[in-house]
Amino acid sequence: MTAEINSYKQVVGNAIFEIGRRLKHVKENDLAHGEFIPWLKKVGIEHTTAKWMMLHNKKLFLYKKTAIIWRFLCLFQVYAQ
Repeated sequence: MTAEINSYKQVVGNAIFEIGRRLKHVKENDLAHGEFIPWLKKVGIEHTTAKWMMLHNKKLFLYKKTAIIWRFLCLFQVYAQ
């Protein structure tokens, strides 16, 4: 049961990341100013939920980017010595 719960947690986390990424894209590329909230109502997503998903997406993106840079710097230090 624990493995199943953890598996579903991963699926949900990935879904939130992908939805946030797509919401951000729609907001920035497909809609004019002032159209995002009415569009969210059409797709059945609360504005606060959309903001949270887009923020989650941004934080995860920054975390992954930081982790990649950190690994690179660690490798650089090892080989520089």
